Amino acid sequence: MAAEVDRATEFHRQHDVPVNWGEFGLTINMFSRDTGAIEYYRDIIEIARDRGIHQQTWEYRESLYLGDQEAGEWPDPSNVNTPLLELLTELYRP
Repeated sequence: MAAEVDRATEFHRQHDVPVNWGEFGLTINMFSRDTGAIEYYRDIIEIARDRGIHQQTWEYRESLYLGDQEAGEWPDPSNVNTPLLELLTELYRP
């Protein structure tokens, strides 16, 4: 994966344009079995950060599950994807 990203960063250096790794993520069922979901998130975030690439994770309700605002639900600690929340806290905490 890093080699592919390096192609984008080389383009950035050659043409002085920003690079953005827009919305990446997984659905909740990827976290319910041993699929390497946490490692996937860590790899993408660290590869992007090491190369100065902005990135956004896609968390459409279910991956991190902090509640459904449209349904009026509030975050419930028993439903939170704790491993993903811990990883994002670790990697993004100032």
